[in-house]
Amino acid sequence: MTTTQNRNNEIIRYNIIGIVMNLSLSLGKLIAGTLFNSHAVILDGVNSLSDLVSEVFAVIATKIGAKSADASHPFGYGRLEYVSSLVITMVILYVGVSSIIGSIQAIIVPDEPPRYTFILISVMVISLIAKLWYGLLMKKRGKELGSAAMIMTGTESMGDSLIAVAVLISYAIYRFTGIDVEHYLCIIISLAIIQTGIHMIKDSMTKIIGGKVDPQMRKEMVHLLTMEPGVMNFANLLIHNYGEGVNIGSVDIEVDEATTAADINVITRSIKRKAAELGITLTSVGIIGTNITSEQASEIWDRIIERVLKHKSVLRAQSFTIDFEEKLITFSIVENMEMKNRAEDIHHLKEELQNEFPDMRIEIDISHS
Repeated sequence: MTTTQNRNNEIIRYNIIGIVMNLSLSLGKLIAGTLFNSHAVILDGVNSLSDLVSEVFAVIATKIGAKSADASHPFGYGRLEYVSSLVITMVILYVGVSSIIGSIQAIIVPDEPPRYTFILISVMVISLIAKLWYGLLMKKRGKELGSAAMIMTGTESMGDSLIAVAVLISYAIYRFTGIDVEHYLCIIISLAIIQTGIHMIKDSMTKIIGGKVDPQMRKEMVHLLTMEPGVMNFANLLIHNYGEGVNIGSVDIEVDEATTAADINVITRSIKRKAAELGITLTSVGIIGTNITSEQASEIWDRIIERVLKHKSVLRAQSFTIDFEEKLITFSIVENMEMKNRAEDIHHLKEELQNEFPDMRIEIDISHS
């Protein structure tokens, strides 16, 4: 069985534990809340039912996400796990908002206070312990397995335990003062749950849209390219995540233009093999030839570098070639994405270089890194 299969089986196993737990808790809380007139306990029971639905969806998403790549989805279905995470966070927001609405309605139109019996308190104590235990377990295993959905489920479970805390605090206040504050506490806790949900939605959307790859992975890939014999520089290192553990990338490497095709084959195969060991599948290794071996070419390159360093919109210049017969200078720059006017600034750079080398044509490629 592959590592990916083991990971998916673990995710499914822990979600099934959550399904059984939430089914038991929801039935217990709905029955106890109805019998003893506790709005918060009934609401928490509905919350546990929504958790159950989320976990059923997570199991289905994991099953589908484990499918092999096909013609319609050449990079597999791994990102479906992030969609599952988004659905879970939407449920969190729904529970938070519905809890606030229900609590405000109960404050405006007061009902008879809940009867804090031994059974009701016992149900909430069990819920508190179960939710905390499951939340900690899911967050721990989610981090170990690299599962955003498991981490979010764990975060939600720990947030749900706060409702049980609110009921128990309400019971203590009511016991000693006779004042029913259950609904007010529920509003405060619901606001905290909503805040957590908004943060988690942002995180899920970033992963679905495609955010930055793991910085450590990128750092290791940069080190690999820097240390590879025959590679003078690199550009356009792109790594896309298509689900946990599925990283697809490409890169352009700069080599001396005198490098033979046989040598290039050795270099690219070595890079792809080492990248695979890091968990990255390189679909393309582009080749950029450079010629800065002659004294005249080296002098021109130094002058270009001096110009480039004066422009904040450019992080670095690379992949220099010069064709004296065609009177053509080409090189690549990595633009500074934090600069808003970088297009205008790069245009000015090209004009400056064209004025400095009026007999040459200047072509600048924009790379990303």
